[in-house]
Amino acid sequence: MYRLTIGVVMLAALLAGSLYEQVHAETVSTLAQQFTAGAPRGAPEVASGDEADLAFSALRAAEEDNRRLLALCIMGTAILALVAVLAMLYKRGASPENIVTGSGLVLVIFATVLVATLAKTDQQLTAPIGILGAIAGYLFGKSSKGTEAEQKPQKVGSP
Repeated sequence: MYRLTIGVVMLAALLAGSLYEQVHAETVSTLAQQFTAGAPRGAPEVASGDEADLAFSALRAAEEDNRRLLALCIMGTAILALVAVLAMLYKRGASPENIVTGSGLVLVIFATVLVATLAKTDQQLTAPIGILGAIAGYLFGKSSKGTEAEQKPQKVGSP
């Protein structure tokens, strides 16, 4: 069942990618035509500068479209991973603490990847990565403390 689901998702991603490329190519060409139609007429040197600006604008638009598509793919993968982890924990009859830890770690990992993908400069990464690291540390520390407390024998104090 899992293999069939993964196969369907991969096929859908492949088809969506090819459709996205076709729509994206039409959008960039339409955008280029609009820029060319509104460009002022001038000397050949100015025209070459306008063409460079037009190419740069189209490149920036394509970059933003790619960034948006990548963010959507990361979010979709996060949802699939979360469903898989929760299904496995449900089959094993895990405790609520284990469910919170497992789902929290999956969400923190994908949130970190999403923030790193969407950040345009290094300065935008410092605070979110620090916060996500603190949350992950808390979840890892909480799960390891719980297992250590169960393994240690209780000492009986002497009077």
